[in-house]
Amino acid sequence: MLDVEEGRKLSQAVCVTCHLYPEPDVLDKVTWAMSCLPSMGEWLGMTDEPISERGLHPRVVEKGLFPSVPVLAP
Repeated sequence: MLDVEEGRKLSQAVCVTCHLYPEPDVLDKVTWAMSCLPSMGEWLGMTDEPISERGLHPRVVEKGLFPSVPVLAP
């Protein structure tokens, strides 16, 4: 399990690959856990649904916008 500092370093490395780094206090813990992180998980390939079953437009799949395998370990 990651400690707080390891988690901070990981988030600072991963989040900025797509957008500006969001400070953790920009959202409350419930919103992070129940909304933001699950939504961002799809962009990192971290979903239980295979890409073929996610209902994505074929052009989106073709462009490789969503990874078919996770880019991070859980």
